[in-house]
Amino acid sequence: MPRAPRITPSQAAPRTPDSRGRHLGSLAGALLLGAALAGCSGSAEVEIETHVGDDGDAQAFTRALEAGRERVARFLETRERDGLRAAMLTARDSEDEDVDIAALITPPRTPEEFADRVEQLRTTPLDNLELPARALARTPATLWPQVRERLLAERPHRKQDYRVLLSLIGGDVPNRYGHFERAWKRAHGHKVKLSEDWYEDLLALDRSRVQPIFDEIFRDCVLETALLQAASTIGAEPERAGEVVDVLLAAAYVHTGTFRDEVGRAIRRIEDPAVPHLLRRSIRPTPPDSLDEKERAAFEESEEVKQAEYAEYQLDQMDRLLPHRAIAAVREHPRQLAALLAAYGARRPSQAAAPLLEFVDAELHRVREAARDAALAYVTGPAPKTRRKTLRLLGGQTTRAKAERSFRDAARLALRARLAEDAPELLPTECELLDERGAIDEACERQPERMAQEYFALLDGRRAAREHDKLQRALQRESLTQTVEELDQLLANNPEFVRRAPDRIELVAPVYEAAIADARAQGDWTRAARTLRKLSVITGPIDAERGRALQQQALLAEAKAPELPREGRRMLLSTASALDPRRPEVVHAIATLERDDTAGIGLDPTRATWLASGLAGLLLLLLGLGRVTARRS
Repeated sequence: MPRAPRITPSQAAPRTPDSRGRHLGSLAGALLLGAALAGCSGSAEVEIETHVGDDGDAQAFTRALEAGRERVARFLETRERDGLRAAMLTARDSEDEDVDIAALITPPRTPEEFADRVEQLRTTPLDNLELPARALARTPATLWPQVRERLLAERPHRKQDYRVLLSLIGGDVPNRYGHFERAWKRAHGHKVKLSEDWYEDLLALDRSRVQPIFDEIFRDCVLETALLQAASTIGAEPERAGEVVDVLLAAAYVHTGTFRDEVGRAIRRIEDPAVPHLLRRSIRPTPPDSLDEKERAAFEESEEVKQAEYAEYQLDQMDRLLPHRAIAAVREHPRQLAALLAAYGARRPSQAAAPLLEFVDAELHRVREAARDAALAYVTGPAPKTRRKTLRLLGGQTTRAKAERSFRDAARLALRARLAEDAPELLPTECELLDERGAIDEACERQPERMAQEYFALLDGRRAAREHDKLQRALQRESLTQTVEELDQLLANNPEFVRRAPDRIELVAPVYEAAIADARAQGDWTRAARTLRKLSVITGPIDAERGRALQQQALLAEAKAPELPREGRRMLLSTASALDPRRPEVVHAIATLERDDTAGIGLDPTRATWLASGLAGLLLLLLGLGRVTARRS
């Protein structure tokens, strides 16, 4: 293709006043356009591409652009027609690297999105179930009410139909007596297919093996197992573990236990946060004495009794049925340990009586109080009812005796062993529970409780002496920082350390006041606020007015932190005003913030740049027009 003739400057048309004016006008317009672009928030990205070459290159570029548009159109059409999974496969085969595959499987965030995912799973082709199922399996805790409702909903088809469908993956569905046939055969050496993860096995199942009449059942199984995955994740949060465990225990018996095997795995996936709640739910209800034999048999088959047995079975499957194993698993996690010890106080298994006493003098207040409350639960209240059995003696005679040791007997023996080792001076002599007339001796019956109370009082005295020594050593430190750290440790281990001895406040308060003054002097407002709150906790129970004033000062100090955003500062000042709106410091701080807000309505850097560019462009435009007018005149 012949090149276009080159035009030299001498061959170009000479500039006339009109052309110069038009040139300046164009320049001014460009400057105004630049000013307008500068006013946009953020930095504008401008990409300029210059094409030099034959027209064939331009045509190739046009064809490539059209091909890209067709690829995108096919992708969108496929996603709409065949569902998310087919769209994902198309995206993977495509050469377009900008397609975000992960965005196709985002979990639901609202009840409406949750309902849409469920509807999509029920209506989309079987080949495309994976992505909506995985999205539902990642349902967040905020949608737990929706998950709970689905888990407890009745199944729409016969149990036998579910058994036939689940047999394709080796799903073990209990029979009418609650027994699992596949697990029994596997345990006895038979080679049978047994699924250990229904969720993954269902998603991996070849869809051609699912007959059309089982289409809805297959979808329901995928939905149920996906929601069980979500329940396990939600239940791992300690504050939600109890409710999730309760729902899962109930779900294990929905539709006569069709999904019980998979529900058990969902409970076990929660791991240690579920153990305290399983312990409480494993308390077997006691039937009323007025029931006859038939009514007692019906009571034993009730769902409440079955759920208690199932909770104990899950503890055994998790290797948490024995107390020393359960305690060892959470020994390094104080919050979970305290919850576990409290659960033993409710369940009161005989095997936990001795391990509980190991924590009645723990350093952490939370753990110590939980252990003591649980230990007292063993030795207080009505005497436990013990099972009895018939013994056949020599000569053919029979007698009745205890079938097992009660939890109170276990606690009494554990306390005596503990006192013999740690405080032999408190160990009383053995007594007989029944007197000569066969009546219960009340003094002997309450002996375990007295032993526990006296032992705890002895431990408190020892602890008070240790803490007093630590306090004196902390106050003698030359470094203020080290003194505060040691006092913080004392208060963390025992929040009642100062409250139970008001005279200690006079020793501790000046240290924290000095730390507050030091933080203010250094401009460390976050540390000042933190220390003010500590002082408020110390003095608040004794002087409520001072405690409230210290809380307000902590809010004001935190509001001065330079890294705090304006909205955070406004929230802190609003909370401080709610405590006492008439305090001068609060009024002044709020007035200063409002004054800064009013002054902040001025120009920010982006607006200033926009205005400066616009004024410069306008000035050049006026100068250009003036010069053109002068030349014409």
